[in-house]
Amino acid sequence: MPLTESTPRCLLPLCNVPLIEYTFELLATAGVEEILIFCCIHPQQIKDYVAGSKWSKSHSPFEVRVIVTQEAMSVGDVLRELDGKSLIRTDFILIYGDVVSNMNLAGALEQHKARKAVDKNTIMTMMVKEADPGHRARAQPDAVFVVDDANQQCVHYVGPKRGLASQSTVPLSVELFEKHPRLQIRYDLMDCQIDICSVEVPALFTENFDYQDLRRDFVTGILGSEVLDSTFYLHSIGREYAARVQNGQLYDAVSRDVIARWTFPMVPESNLQEGNEYIHKRNHVYQEPGIKLGRTCTLERNLVVGRGTRIGEHARLADSTLGRGCVVGDHAHVIGTYLLDHVTVADHCRVERSILGRNVNVLSGCTVGTGCLLGDGVIVGPDAHLPPFTRLTRALDGETPDGALVGAEGNAVRWEPSDDEDEDETYAIQAGALAADLSRLNLGDDHASDCESDSSAESLASGDEDEAGQALGDSFESEVAATIDRAFAEGHAVNDTLLELKGLRFANNKNNQDIRSIVIPRILEQVDLARIKTSLATVVVKRWGQLIDSLINSEADQANTLVTLRQFCVEEPGRLELFVPTIMQLYNLGIIVEDVISPWHQMQLAAKPTGSILVLHRKLQALVDWLNTADVEDSDDEDDE
Repeated sequence: MPLTESTPRCLLPLCNVPLIEYTFELLATAGVEEILIFCCIHPQQIKDYVAGSKWSKSHSPFEVRVIVTQEAMSVGDVLRELDGKSLIRTDFILIYGDVVSNMNLAGALEQHKARKAVDKNTIMTMMVKEADPGHRARAQPDAVFVVDDANQQCVHYVGPKRGLASQSTVPLSVELFEKHPRLQIRYDLMDCQIDICSVEVPALFTENFDYQDLRRDFVTGILGSEVLDSTFYLHSIGREYAARVQNGQLYDAVSRDVIARWTFPMVPESNLQEGNEYIHKRNHVYQEPGIKLGRTCTLERNLVVGRGTRIGEHARLADSTLGRGCVVGDHAHVIGTYLLDHVTVADHCRVERSILGRNVNVLSGCTVGTGCLLGDGVIVGPDAHLPPFTRLTRALDGETPDGALVGAEGNAVRWEPSDDEDEDETYAIQAGALAADLSRLNLGDDHASDCESDSSAESLASGDEDEAGQALGDSFESEVAATIDRAFAEGHAVNDTLLELKGLRFANNKNNQDIRSIVIPRILEQVDLARIKTSLATVVVKRWGQLIDSLINSEADQANTLVTLRQFCVEEPGRLELFVPTIMQLYNLGIIVEDVISPWHQMQLAAKPTGSILVLHRKLQALVDWLNTADVEDSDDEDDE
């Protein structure tokens, strides 16, 4: 993605301070003595930054070690690496390098220790904050926590899913109520993604080598285990602030909250980074010395302006951050926009609700529409008009700039994910989310809350927002379909295809179900219906079964896969005979287990299906009976032994 092609996300500036500085400050106030930074993208930049920062000096409250894990694809991989190196011998804080918080983390640590003294099985305390589903600082969608009312023990977790906000029911077992008479079902909690972990956590990831995601895999898996008695608890941070800058929506939301001082004492004039010299003026305008202001320019409200910046005559600025050495020309308007260092917005330009990377040059007479993202060094203009949600990156050697889009002197092309991109998945996660979600940003005050300033900023949302969202969904489906079709045609390796799909998933803020609903039908379309058995063996068993397996992480995923398969089969009469053989192949491969097939089948029959769906379940009954019979025979054999 343009902004992180050359910079790791934790070093992106937020209010002109690298994101990692906010995380360091939080850990320093908590009394942390050692920080281990695991990184796999641009590790040298992170090492160099830490080495040159105040945190490497003799007066630093903690020691920082940077550990390069270039093979790590997930939090699970990092924790397994942590366990393998035996680096942890006590409870620890697990946090991302893009978290902004002023919470009393030391107090949360004490509560965690006190809780462990009572409940020896405590393995994790998760930080949460009460926030309505529409709150601007809350990632969408979010999770549902089921909590014991007496002690805030998390007894059930439903991970984020598409459309979860409209979900009215959460399945709960009777056993939960037997153990916990009073339960709270909480969808009003924002996951701060700050966790206090017991020393056993890394080892549990090693034992469960398929765990990748901390919430969807680890929390869900451990809570659902019949063997482990490990417990999780929630810690609500009350009126304190915490948010992770994991996408464009949150980059904007957290920037606005810092400017509006909801993160106090982590505000611009606290000058977290050495060398900063911001002062706070009226209307939440923060300036460094050495700024040149035109006599007739207007600095309206909610602004951070770095040293060496020049503002021209009749220029208008509001709700924006300008890095050091920026230039805003005469009669230029910069509204709700984030300019990194050394950006030029020339005379008579208008830039709204966008992010412009370092050394971007917007030549005279240009308009940059809402939601645009311009990578480092991009030049547009003169008189160019970028449509909303345009993403640009500087043209490489051999590439021809898109003159019709970026103007006669422009040097940029539209940013598109590369088909043969050789960066690892973490790059796709870190780089993709920021720009993908930027196209859905709401920079206005639509979602009023007690954490919002009095700003009357205009909203990014336009009358075409719904159409834009639909277009993004259609684009995602098209990209996934094109990826799998290309894999079929060109014989791509399964791992390479999976990497591309995961990149699309994170770049578009989707989940595995979104991917499965497109990929599984695409795979089954390759089956020759005239010879189902042999064709399935070739298509699923020998070729693409591993891909399907990689997209399934839980029993809920297995059930969703069965629903997707059934939907595909009922769409055309000729596919009905494909249903049971496919389930049998997935069962033989261990992708879908008996403990999912039989209960799912019985639950679907209880719903009294009709038509083709009833026909399919009648066909499936024979397989279910066979599975049940085989299970009984296995049990008898064990008894005989």
